[in-house]
Amino acid sequence: MSDYDVTFAKEARTVTVREAGGGLQLTVEGHTHEVALIPWVPPTHFILLVDGSSTPVVVMRAGEELRVTVGFDQHRVRIARSVPVPRRGAGGGSRSSEVRVEAPMPGLIVAVQAQSGATIEQGAPVVIMEAMKMQMEIRAPSAGRIRSIRVQAGQEVSKGQVLVELAAETTA
Repeated sequence: MSDYDVTFAKEARTVTVREAGGGLQLTVEGHTHEVALIPWVPPTHFILLVDGSSTPVVVMRAGEELRVTVGFDQHRVRIARSVPVPRRGAGGGSRSSEVRVEAPMPGLIVAVQAQSGATIEQGAPVVIMEAMKMQMEIRAPSAGRIRSIRVQAGQEVSKGQVLVELAAETTA
């Protein structure tokens, strides 16, 4: 299960994505929908299935946004992996902990943005991954130092596969 911040029609929403059967289950504002994106004329034309209803859509990349055309309506959509908010404990101070950044779904590694040994900030992109014909940035859930990079560009990955190991600074 993964959370994404989706900006659509200038409104931001958190969308929870879970694999279900041959497609995905998306939960937005407490409402869950069965969704599948079926290639029609790759790489831009698809059939979008939402709760059993089908709609043709065209998806094109426009910089960091996607232009999604449904019928005669065109929408600009921005998708980013939600970054967990760090929590502070009662003790104060900080310590280092091991964090594994995992693939949210099966896909193809397009690029590795981080370097082993580098110090990164929370929310910094570490890997760019393509799944279901869409690219997404996989971001660091916390600040820290990259311990190891377990993937390379062009590599197929499965859901839950470790992409990057991070020695994160956590507040205790």
